Amino acid sequence: MSYPDPKGIQDLIVLNFCPKDTIDRRSKVDRVPYRGWANLPIADFIEVPPKKRKKYKHLLEKVKVLIATPGNVVDYNILQDHIIKYAKAFGAGSMLFDRYNATQLVTNLEDAGLNMLQFAQTTMYYSHPTKEFEKLALSGKLRTGGNPILAWCLTGCGLYIDPNENVRPSKKHSTKRIDPIIAAVMAQAGILSKEEVDKKQSAYNDDGKEFYA
Repeated sequence: MSYPDPKGIQDLIVLNFCPKDTIDRRSKVDRVPYRGWANLPIADFIEVPPKKRKKYKHLLEKVKVLIATPGNVVDYNILQDHIIKYAKAFGAGSMLFDRYNATQLVTNLEDAGLNMLQFAQTTMYYSHPTKEFEKLALSGKLRTGGNPILAWCLTGCGLYIDPNENVRPSKKHSTKRIDPIIAAVMAQAGILSKEEVDKKQSAYNDDGKEFYA
């Protein structure tokens, strides 16, 4: 997730992973084309200006909208490699993470030089970035390149609202998988935690700017 550009538009790249051996089963359960997504080049859904294409060529070649890892569980080594490659290429300011089952991955990413920040999985912490993410999506200021998985998740994403009107994406209240939405909201929390956000530029428009993931 990039900082807003002068028009308030933010760029979002979503990397989705799925165990290769479970693709057919998930397709039947969710009634969506997982195998088709695993053959779609992610380059078709990233709006990078032509002059930037060469710089990011190594991030676009052979990478698919759905990254299928060998076996029946996600290969965290492949996940880790992609995180490091994309974070360093785009100059990620920080990586926000949910600590559940993430200890070894976080340690490895820190060893690779990434700034890892734990994000508390509470409604209070999710509320502000969730509302801001919703504003971006509804106002047309969230630039995703038309990523089909993200679009599918958004159409079925439900919210939990507590008595104090704090909100958060809720798997319980959703009709589809929403993991990419949750990750995007966490990235938005990182953006909002920085000062003078309105003076920042899109990561695609300025080589020196940071983004959050």
